[in-house]
Amino acid sequence: MSDLASTKRLFDRVTNSGPLLEQSKERLKQAIELSPNDISLWQRLGEVYRQQGHFERLLSCCEEVLRLDPNHQISKRLMTIFTNQDLVADSTNDGAQPIPFVLQDNFLTDTEENKVWQCVEENQQQFLQAQVSGSRVNLDTRQSHVLHKNQLGHIGERFINKIEQTLPQIFSKLAVDNFTVGQTELQLTMHVHGDFFRVHRDSSAKEDSLASRQVTFVYYFYQPPKQFEGGDLLLFDTDGKANAYASTYTRIVPVHNSVIFFPSCSYHQVTPVMLQSDDFRGGRFTLNGWLHPKD
Repeated sequence: MSDLASTKRLFDRVTNSGPLLEQSKERLKQAIELSPNDISLWQRLGEVYRQQGHFERLLSCCEEVLRLDPNHQISKRLMTIFTNQDLVADSTNDGAQPIPFVLQDNFLTDTEENKVWQCVEENQQQFLQAQVSGSRVNLDTRQSHVLHKNQLGHIGERFINKIEQTLPQIFSKLAVDNFTVGQTELQLTMHVHGDFFRVHRDSSAKEDSLASRQVTFVYYFYQPPKQFEGGDLLLFDTDGKANAYASTYTRIVPVHNSVIFFPSCSYHQVTPVMLQSDDFRGGRFTLNGWLHPKD
């Protein structure tokens, strides 16, 4: 694990950018007071709110943009994503596009959640250093610890069943073609102080084991009240044709007992976690994995 000072520097540099975003927000609000019909100002303010994770304020900005220009494509896409509507894939779109996602709260019952925590407690000494590309440890890219699917027993099987039962209402909102699930990868991941995962994609044409990943899911759980900072999921606007991403992103702040789904081809990262306590139970935990279509 990183020491507190170095983790704080990393946290400030690549995750929150809190002061910079706040300054941008205030400048844009002042500019809008002088030019309330300037579409670019409303769009930029919405981007600040999106990168802060303030979705209701983002939607208000999108509404202003669409009032001024009903055909504004990015704002229409954002409205569709953030109001949980079906998204139609558009192959004519060029450049990086905001990534669709689906969030569900209260995903597990209390009994189901307690069994997951029991699995964590029983396997405390069995967590392994997380790997990248499925086969190697790279501490410059990813720091966290995992339990793999074969270590989760019936907990893993029941969780996967619950994930698959949710899928019929997920595909259309992600603009992913409906498919029958074949393989499902699953791991239980623990992020404690200093842990992170730099920008990456979950699918890759270069790796046979990763190429067929279609949908990523991440279930968040921790001990309320939350005892850590950071650990946010940043979904970077992705250009699927060019396999590239932009500097703009959507910030998802982990909420206990919630699950998120998004396309596996999306670029994303987990921001560094800051945990004051040495008790691993205060960390950021997930049940996360990837869905492959049946051959």
